[in-house]
Amino acid sequence: MEYNGWADLTPYINENQGTVNWADILLGYRENIAQYEGNIIMFPLDGDLLNLFYRKDILEHFNLKPPRTWDEYSEVAKAVHGQTYENQTLVGSCIGRVLDCAGAYWANLVIASITQTLGPWSGHLFDTSNLDPLTGPALVQALKWMEEQAAYGAPNEFGDCFDLNFNEMYSGQCVMTYNCKFIFFRRQSCFLNVF
Repeated sequence: MEYNGWADLTPYINENQGTVNWADILLGYRENIAQYEGNIIMFPLDGDLLNLFYRKDILEHFNLKPPRTWDEYSEVAKAVHGQTYENQTLVGSCIGRVLDCAGAYWANLVIASITQTLGPWSGHLFDTSNLDPLTGPALVQALKWMEEQAAYGAPNEFGDCFDLNFNEMYSGQCVMTYNCKFIFFRRQSCFLNVF
């Protein structure tokens, strides 16, 4: 921005509202990523919004509420893991965790949810003011939650790639997953934003 390396797209967006639907872009992307000092400098074409997906019918059957925290996520996964519902043995949490796949992405999600206390600009692995690693109690807690998720996870969690999040949900075996895509499941299910 200091060297005028970005064009101001604001006039273009305003003049082309019939073909460019600026309001259709997620508010967080519009205001926090695509603008600088009130000027639109980029037009996002893709962006991930991470969500928690869960089987509403199963949670209702076991009289459980959808989780709103990582502790609650682990509690729900534990409560349903190994239970039988409609002749299927349930898996509490289906998260693919393979190296060089989405696994590290999910680890960063869990860690960032407790280390970014001041928002994304504060960093999640390193303190942005001095690049000190954030290896304190928040990291320890995040690793504990991830260990609990794996304990109530699918047997192939460390051997399958990204599709694990979808396949077990489609089959009806999995109770919860979190992912960046909005998908429809063949059974009654719901979704909400991740924590």
